[in-house]
Amino acid sequence: MNLEGLSFRDNLDGTATISGTAGNATFFGPCEEIVGQTCPRIRASNGVTSDSQIFTVQVAGPPNPSHVGPFTLTAAAGVRNTFNLLASGATTPLTWSRSGNTPSWIQLVSGSDGVGRVTVSPPAGTTGSFPVTIGVSAAGTSITFNQTYTFDIVNTPVFTGPNVINFIVGNPGAVVPRVENVTASAGVIALSSILPPGITGQPDPGNSRYSLTAQPGSPPPGSGGQYPLQFTATSPSGTEEQEVTVQIFEGPRFTGAPLAVLFAGRPAEFSQIATGYPSTGTVPGLPPAAPATPIQGWGMYFTTQGLPPSLQASNLNEFGYPSGTLRISGTPANTEAGTYRVQVTAANGVGNPVQRILTLIVLPYAPTTSVQMLTTSS
Repeated sequence: MNLEGLSFRDNLDGTATISGTAGNATFFGPCEEIVGQTCPRIRASNGVTSDSQIFTVQVAGPPNPSHVGPFTLTAAAGVRNTFNLLASGATTPLTWSRSGNTPSWIQLVSGSDGVGRVTVSPPAGTTGSFPVTIGVSAAGTSITFNQTYTFDIVNTPVFTGPNVINFIVGNPGAVVPRVENVTASAGVIALSSILPPGITGQPDPGNSRYSLTAQPGSPPPGSGGQYPLQFTATSPSGTEEQEVTVQIFEGPRFTGAPLAVLFAGRPAEFSQIATGYPSTGTVPGLPPAAPATPIQGWGMYFTTQGLPPSLQASNLNEFGYPSGTLRISGTPANTEAGTYRVQVTAANGVGNPVQRILTLIVLPYAPTTSVQMLTTSS
């Protein structure tokens, strides 16, 4: 019996199992025994007697795929457009192909997940409808099922640049202005928002571009943060809008008092604050190390040296994310009375880490009313 791709196992309990993936040469039934032809049989024996019966394996061909659609797709000229083509009814892998007179800027590849991926990159100024015959076939078959897809190419503007633009406070090390561009495939770009401090804007209609510029020394200190800007690209074929976020990164800077007075035996909490951007992280939990860049999502990172053992420091906010506020809390022991010079370091991936010396005084007695004395830095 030909069981290509299948295995036969006696389970030694009066049953047998046939399993696996049937191959093309697996026997197709039904079978009728006639002179000169024998049929596959399964034989069972218990040592006393035996019996057999004709065994038929019927293997159906793989299911045929069918196109799902949609079959009309709109793409913009002057930019790269991507589409996923889907088929149903057949298992992967599927093979996708195109035939006929297809423009060279329409490319098709078969994905391992059964999806056909089309890339359409028409040159700027291209318009019209382009029918393309696309076929799909299932593994193990030579039959291709064709469908006509129509690609409608329009010349409406499409924004092609990034939707996030970064600057650094002071434009450190720059001797010439730093320029970042908002670009589109066509049309004139206009801005309808207020620019961030220290940033100037200039439209460039001939190149479908809008330039954002920071002079050396700009943006100014204290301007770190996010600024959403709304841009509109307009051409005779239509308009397109896009929001671009300008991020101004700023290194940490300590604010507030560098002095705290606590009393032994009394619970206490005070804070050290570092401003800058980014400050609040987007990744929960304490960072494993100081961020190397501001885009890691770790926010502000603090370290302390010289705190009494009974005090702990954490800059996690109420939601468990790093923040620019370092909270130092605990109950000093009587044996910890004295004056401490605590080194506090803050870093957020912008510029160099900054340090301050916090003078912490633990008094050896606990009055009935808690007292905390803070002074401003000179």
